[in-house]
Amino acid sequence: MDPVAYTFPIHSPHIQEQDRPLLPSLIRDTIEFSRGYMGQYDASHDFQHLIRVVSLTFDLAASSPFPRSSAGQSDWDRNVLMISALLHDVGDKKYSDGTGANSVHEYLRSKGCSETFSQAIHELISSVSYTFETSNSPSVTSERLLKYPELACVQDADRLDAIGAIGIGRTFTFGGAKKRSGAGMSGTLDHFDEKLILLGGMMKTPAGKQLGEERTKRLKEFLGWWKQELETNASKESSVVQEWMK
Repeated sequence: MDPVAYTFPIHSPHIQEQDRPLLPSLIRDTIEFSRGYMGQYDASHDFQHLIRVVSLTFDLAASSPFPRSSAGQSDWDRNVLMISALLHDVGDKKYSDGTGANSVHEYLRSKGCSETFSQAIHELISSVSYTFETSNSPSVTSERLLKYPELACVQDADRLDAIGAIGIGRTFTFGGAKKRSGAGMSGTLDHFDEKLILLGGMMKTPAGKQLGEERTKRLKEFLGWWKQELETNASKESSVVQEWMK
């Protein structure tokens, strides 16, 4: 079947005329590019993570009303959603020097995309992270969301995959791979209070807010189990070891 049949309607003002015929092959190429690129990361940030983020991104767009756009856009552009979700972890600062957004720009230009479209995806992806939002004023985030409405869905999707049951698994996977703080599992556990518990309250879409609340409850329930098991076993473990140390 002709792959052109699978193209999404174009709504984004950032997609130029020269970009339109490129979109079907660009999406296919970007899937393969991302599959190969994410192979260098550990299992907390692998290609399966991208698949989940893409799926969540589209689910959020389907269930969330389109917000006001500074460019007069009237609906979610699924081309932008797909490409941004696939490329959002390229050059992640946790694994590199953080120049990945530039790599994304270069990748898109190498595929023949316009400077306008390449720069738009570059800026959108640069705005996804928790660090970007917390290190800038709220007005900066608001301006980015107004300019690039799809950012709300991609950002929420990425954050939703960081919390809940999957998020717990990913957090310990990353902690083990990076030997976070050298403090064993307790060092990884600190990340829950430092960041993960906060993500549910930072969602932008209505659907994201609802899912964020549900998944945050799972995090808190897990933390309760963790504390309970530690308290139950701590005194017994200590006494057993002390007996052998006499």
